[in-house]
Amino acid sequence: MVKTTKAKSTQRFRQLNIIVDNLLRQLPARHGVALMVFYRHAQANRQFRVSETDLAKTLGVDRRSSRRLFDDLEKWQVIKLVKPKQGTIPRVFVITGKVAR
Repeated sequence: MVKTTKAKSTQRFRQLNIIVDNLLRQLPARHGVALMVFYRHAQANRQFRVSETDLAKTLGVDRRSSRRLFDDLEKWQVIKLVKPKQGTIPRVFVITGKVAR
């Protein structure tokens, strides 16, 4: 079991509340589930690295559907690209905490 500080746990819980209270209701269901997968992989600074293949496996969809989820969420400014793909290393995104749909 990983030990975390109370401040770190409080910050993660606050981020989760923003996602649940503000973002999920503005997104289609599958996009919301993808966002929760991203949050699960995110660090405290909201940055995450999930490949299209891993997202597809987690959600039980094909890779093309996974790519569309990434593209839609990026277009709606829910996630933002921080670092492009480097060889086999997936791109790094950050969860913005907003939806511009």
